[in-house]
Amino acid sequence: CPERRHLRGRGGRDRDTRRPGSVHLAMWACRFFGLELAVETFERRIVLPASAEAVFDWHSRPGAFARLTPPWEPLEVISQSGGIRDGDRVEIRVAIGPFRKKWTAEHHGYVQGRQFQDIQLGGPFAHFEHTHRIIPQSENSCVLEDHIEYQLPLGGAGRCLQDRKSVV
Repeated sequence: CPERRHLRGRGGRDRDTRRPGSVHLAMWACRFFGLELAVETFERRIVLPASAEAVFDWHSRPGAFARLTPPWEPLEVISQSGGIRDGDRVEIRVAIGPFRKKWTAEHHGYVQGRQFQDIQLGGPFAHFEHTHRIIPQSENSCVLEDHIEYQLPLGGAGRCLQDRKSVV
């Protein structure tokens, strides 16, 4: 089972930044029965013909999330506070088949000009952490690296559904 990450919340209380109540229960059951839920990893690197600074600035500007979303993707931004700095949040509604699900992410790991992370606070995954890294290659090129760690919902049943989908 994944480790819990805590941040100091309002009033000095610890608050769990990645686990809604139902996931706490799932984590307890996982520990109780001695099960480990697999954390999957997806990585993608692409060389871009632009400086690292220009690419990071593009991601930092308001509306970057909407610019990155394909027009056929059925999602809507419900609210957004700030940009990509630590503690900034975005709340979107995504379509999962015929259903709609709210997805809330908070940004962490901000390194000016080089990196930021989206960490799911609530949404369609049991766990979702997306690290964006911009690595300079030359004055006019950089590598955009996406590193995503995620856990499917529904434990083993979610894994079975993923395996079935990849066969179809």
